[in-house]
Parts: sequence; C-alpha cells; structure tokens
Amino acid sequence: MYDYESGIKWLNRILYSETLDLRFIKELVLSNEEGRIFEELLAKSKCYIYGAGKRGRQLAEMFSNVKWAGFIDSKMEGSYQGVPIIRSIKEDSSRDCIIIVSNKIGYKNIKNDLIQGGIKAENIVLLEEINTRISKNQYFDSKLLSPDSISGGFIDGGMYDGEDIIKYTSWNKKSRKWMIWGCEPDKEMFERAKLRFNRDRVHLICKGLSDKSEILFSSKNNEMTYLGTKGKDSTETTTIDKMCAGEKVGYIKLDIEGFEEKALRGAEETIRDQHPKIAVCLYHKRNDAYIIPKLLLDFFPGYTFSIGHYSLAQVDTVLYAF
Repeated sequence: MYDYESGIKWLNRILYSETLDLRFIKELVLSNEEGRIFEELLAKSKCYIYGAGKRGRQLAEMFSNVKWAGFIDSKMEGSYQGVPIIRSIKEDSSRDCIIIVSNKIGYKNIKNDLIQGGIKAENIVLLEEINTRISKNQYFDSKLLSPDSISGGFIDGGMYDGEDIIKYTSWNKKSRKWMIWGCEPDKEMFERAKLRFNRDRVHLICKGLSDKSEILFSSKNNEMTYLGTKGKDSTETTTIDKMCAGEKVGYIKLDIEGFEEKALRGAEETIRDQHPKIAVCLYHKRNDAYIIPKLLLDFFPGYTFSIGHYSLAQVDTVLYAF
C-alpha cells in the first residue's frame, strides 16, 4: 500500500509521534533535495543559529551532529544543550561564518540588519525561504500524484487566502471542467479569498470541515485558525458529504489544524462511493499517522498511499491516497 520510500517516511513519522525525538524528523527532512543541500552546508561551515526560540532550538536538536558555534539572540543568555547563546555576532572573532536565521516573522529585516553589521549576504541563510521552496508543490506533487488521474471537482479544506486553489488550477489543466469548493472558517482570510475568484464554478464557503454540522469557536495562533469550544468568533462547520451531495468529487486537500480525521469521517459516503484522490496532513495530531491511513482503508480498501514531507521541521508531512 506504500512505495518503499513512503514506507520509510511513514515509519519515521510514527517513531517521532511515539518519542518526539527530532532525529526521526531529520530523516524526513533529508528525503528532500533541499534538506540534503542544507545538511551539506552545515557540515562545511562554521554555523550560528539566529534566534534561540523554539524553531532555533529544534533546528539544533535535529542536527545535533553539527558543532554549532552558538545561538545569536539579544533577548536571551546562557546556553542550550551546551551551545552558547550570544547577543551579537560581534562577540565572535570570526566573521566568515554561516548564520541560519530561524525566525518565521521579520526574517528579511533580520537579514538586512546582519548585512549592515558586516555579514556577507551570501553567508546568511533564511530558514523560511528554504521552507517556502520545499513547500512549493505541497498537496500538488506530480512525483507522487499525477493530475491526469483526477476526474471530478476539487475540495480545498483549509483554503486560507485561496492561494492553493490557484496552484491547483495551474497544476491540473482540466480543473475548469469541474466544481471547486474552498472552505475557510477564518472570516478575514475568507474575505481575502473572495477577492481572487470570479469563476462560476468556484464555490467559497466560510465554514470549517468536520464530521457534523455544528457551531464552534475559532482562535488564531501564528496566522493559523483553530476550531474548538473556546475562542473569539463563532464558526459553523459542515461535512463534505453534505456540501458536495450530488456532485462528482475528484480530489480532496485537507490542512485544517487537527480536524483532518473529523473531516474525513464527514466525507465517508463520498469516499466510499467515489474514491477521490486525497492529500491530507499527517502532523497536526500525534496519532494522525496511525488513524488517518487506517480510516481511509476502512472506507476504501483499494487506496494506495505515498507520503511527502515539505519543510525543514516537524510540520508539513502529507499523505497522498489514490
């Protein structure tokens, strides 16, 4: 049911879920060419991590074999797992080094500040830019799933601002023949997406996907929207079976911050009857790597799986079912 490489990725995802040992995520990272190039860079150069927060520390843990020169962080001091934390690169006598900027927000300004401080631009590596390159084909990876195999409409679960709908229509040239549903519970992002589309067959829904229709509450963290029993804004959920009743569904993408299993349960009838291709995130909950493949096989035993990993961190592992 898995190709060999996907089986190895799945095993590493399971092992990380069981142990939270980032060495298993490193194996996923190295499945990408960008990840392998990044590791080679670390092996050749004297390297600092800019930012001793969560992302920076995880990077140091993942590549624990690297002799990190230190963290650079003006708001912290001391050390982390034996790696010193310094306030400025000026504290080091060596200027010819590599600085990995781990920050997700403000990284371009950080790069400019480092350049003004005398660091060569080519010696500054922005982690977020690497992740952007790796994730370019996330959900639409032709190496793992051919768009020619899709026959039917597209459901974008976790539409955000509509960018993935645009990517999908570029990836699948036949997409204009079919309906597209874009679901996004965050009202601000939904309004942004509405400005991008004027096609009759693009249907945008300001709701979350789940296993039933109900009223929940949404909260935001790092621009991501989470649904639950507490939050600022009330949000309605719906099911794929209800939303797409009577329509042909060819491809379902789900990146919905932990509601993937519930959304699939709400698509049981569609999956059993139509066997759509599916791209679903496996990383939001620790047991997703177990539960989601089993659930899909319960609904349709004929599914075959592939797995892709699209970041230099523990996020963005995607299961393809076809």
